[in-house]
Amino acid sequence: MSPTESSSKREAQTFNTRILMGSDEEIWHVYAKQIGALITEHASKPVLLGISLKKHSPQILQQILKLLETNRVW
Repeated sequence: MSPTESSSKREAQTFNTRILMGSDEEIWHVYAKQIGALITEHASKPVLLGISLKKHSPQILQQILKLLETNRVW
């Protein structure tokens, strides 16, 4: 996933997502874009993201984003 930034850092970013393995469901693109947006708020490096979940829901995504925000490892 790589952000394409406009001239201003505050403007909307566009993310390109691609499924390399597993099922190509729209939900995984949503997860990747949300996680990528969170990370690029704090770092401007390209992101390679792997997601492996047995189930998904909006609550799970919110928990993931909260954990990432709390534990900034980038």
